[in-house]
Amino acid sequence: MNWHTRYSQQANWTRELRTYIFNNVGLKYAQNILEVGCGTGAILSGLPKYLRIHGLDINPAALTECRLHASDAFLLRGNALQLPYLDQSLDIVYSHFLLLWFATPCKRCWK
Repeated sequence: MNWHTRYSQQANWTRELRTYIFNNVGLKYAQNILEVGCGTGAILSGLPKYLRIHGLDINPAALTECRLHASDAFLLRGNALQLPYLDQSLDIVYSHFLLLWFATPCKRCWK
């Protein structure tokens, strides 16, 4: 399966809602934005170029693919449960596909 093609398809399905949410949280005033669980970059690649875009994923193969689609993004391999960023260093932090990959997201994320 081509994961980037699949994620891009799903990203298109949620584009209108994502745009609405980003507009309401002040994306136009943001400077630094992080996608936790950025995968192959399907969402990162569509973000405005004036942002300092950060992506975090635990999967090295996904990050390799992400570099192709979001070449300007600052990418890190890391665990979503232990974010390697200083407090208040990011204006917006979001996750789009991440919880799909947790077998029991409520138990793992919301202790």
